[in-house]
Amino acid sequence: MVALVLSGCISKSKIDIKLLKNGFLADDLVKPILSTTFSLGAIPDDLSESPPINFLPATDAQSGIDYYEVRIIDDQTQAVVKSWTPITSGQKIENISPLLLEGETYFVEFRARDRAGNYSDVFESSTWVTARSASISFQSEANQYISESSQSANLQIVLSQSRSVDTTIAFTYTGTATLVSDFTFTTPTEVVIPAGSTTVNLTVEVNDDNASEPIEYIDVSLSAPTSPMVTIGNYARKRFYIEDNELQSTAMIASGANHNCYKDNIGRVKCWGRNNWGQLGYGDTNDRGDNGNEMGTNLPFVNLGTGLSAQKISAGNGGDNTCALMNNGRVKCWGYGSNWNEPGYMGYGHSNNIGDQVADMGDNLPYISLGTGVLAKDIVTSSFNSCVITTDILLMI
Repeated sequence: MVALVLSGCISKSKIDIKLLKNGFLADDLVKPILSTTFSLGAIPDDLSESPPINFLPATDAQSGIDYYEVRIIDDQTQAVVKSWTPITSGQKIENISPLLLEGETYFVEFRARDRAGNYSDVFESSTWVTARSASISFQSEANQYISESSQSANLQIVLSQSRSVDTTIAFTYTGTATLVSDFTFTTPTEVVIPAGSTTVNLTVEVNDDNASEPIEYIDVSLSAPTSPMVTIGNYARKRFYIEDNELQSTAMIASGANHNCYKDNIGRVKCWGRNNWGQLGYGDTNDRGDNGNEMGTNLPFVNLGTGLSAQKISAGNGGDNTCALMNNGRVKCWGYGSNWNEPGYMGYGHSNNIGDQVADMGDNLPYISLGTGVLAKDIVTSSFNSCVITTDILLMI
């Protein structure tokens, strides 16, 4: 509605008449002037929100500023995805529907309106790229082994990409090891990946008791966070084994075709006899025991690997290799790689001799692959094959 108002006074037989528009002078046709200080805040992880929009006040000398408004534009298609919406500085646009697209580029158009109904020129913001969904998982699915003597170990959890807020991850656990008496977690039920980071360690503290125990395990499973756009990744479950360091076993001797091995009651191994294939495990092909200075304290222990000891040994019962069941429930073998043209005698997937080179033994000597999470509790070898009794099934290798 247009109101007619008499203004001023009668002068020279004329009456000055001015029209009011929306309660303000109709002759205010000057656009507001925007400040050039305009920026976007941190990109949110929620696809229903824009970044915070920061700006300084515009100026309008005649009518004054009524309000500010923004709209969101898809940078690729130039389509308007959110129409003009009133806003104040520092505020973000919320409840955008349909949701913005993951990894898509957008920008904001911004303008001011004065009380006379004039709009400023439109200002375009810089673009921003929306967040993508992130996933959480353990760094790998490989089983992890923790000795009581090591006291603690870290299970690393990885977020596929950093987020603008903290990500809280809950976990559960089951297994044969007992909480408190065998182990504890430094954080009992959850861990937090801080904003801007992509990893966190779930620390396991192991109780170094004085009891002789079999190897025990714990399965840790991650739960999906309640945070938006975070899901469970490929490796959501991790098994770690606790290896006892008080394990005592019976001393024993094992004989092959032309060599012998002895294991003492703390799992150390010595071998002597013929060594043409490396079956003694000393990293050479020198026979032992055929010279007077080779036995007794001069006969070294076989290097099984750092922190490892043998629970049981088997020397082929007429064969030319040696296998040891370790204190962690896993198996290592060395010696002749094939027998009577039958390859794969030791179970490594090849027929190479092992133990005749220095680099073959110790930490370089691999475990026999029995399958994910499968541990052995007994082993026996013959001239042509080897078998283990696992904790649940019988395997031939």
